[in-house]
Amino acid sequence: MTAIERGSGRIVRTVAELREIADATRAAGGTVGFFGTNGNLHEGHLTIVRRMVRECDLTIIPLHENRVMPVPGLLEFDLPAGYERNGAADRAKAVEAGVDVIFMPERTEMYPSLPVRVKVTPDDDLAAPWENAEDPAYVQMAATAVTKYWNIFSPGRYYLGEKDWVPLTVLRKVRDDLSARVEIVACPVVRLEDGLCASSRNRKLSPEDRAAAPVLYAAIEEAVEMVRAGERRPEVVRQHLRTRIEAVTKVDYAEIVDAYTLRRGETLEGDLRILAGADFSGVHLFDNAGVTV
Repeated sequence: MTAIERGSGRIVRTVAELREIADATRAAGGTVGFFGTNGNLHEGHLTIVRRMVRECDLTIIPLHENRVMPVPGLLEFDLPAGYERNGAADRAKAVEAGVDVIFMPERTEMYPSLPVRVKVTPDDDLAAPWENAEDPAYVQMAATAVTKYWNIFSPGRYYLGEKDWVPLTVLRKVRDDLSARVEIVACPVVRLEDGLCASSRNRKLSPEDRAAAPVLYAAIEEAVEMVRAGERRPEVVRQHLRTRIEAVTKVDYAEIVDAYTLRRGETLEGDLRILAGADFSGVHLFDNAGVTV
């Protein structure tokens, strides 16, 4: 096997080659890092990538040439508009951030036997913990695809942003329940100057919606301060979130839950996560923050 040049962004297209590279790194005492992403790389992604480069001896990200690849047999319908990708632009950003290996397999390489009949299915209280949460079919697809990645490069470190709190929680449970040999590294939300979290969806916002979008984090910050000031009634916090956001746009969800189970409690205690999602003229934005009682 040819040695991997650090930061070269070498394109690997087969599972066998990726495993060989990862195995050689571990055999030499190195640490393997993998950042799960669907591409359209922005500063939020790149902040995570740069951290992974600092902490690991081999860094890997998966990218797509033109369009995100769903797991065959789990999402048979076409992914909605917005899942197109510019593979060349994403590769250039990844190389600039210092990535060693870019995994770009063909669909038949990742899923040689179709349809996929074995899948990872989180319980409903994880996959769809509240009304208008992420589509449970999408959560199932993500859990199955990431588990497959873990089986390819594991053991190693899997990097994921806290902006995606529900998938992060699901993947922690997948690792624990299935005894996966992987360390999950949760990375803080990257924010713009006005508090809006970095997201590829931001570019789809109209100027008016972009100006209004920071209400999500503003409402969450206010809810955090309510809890810190002594509010222990979850329904009061939820109502404040909803009222604050509804003054600007349509609310998809406004929740305060246990940070690690996503369950609602009758009173607020322990590690909590405040989450909100809203519709800005057809663009779904979401955000979250933690608070401990």
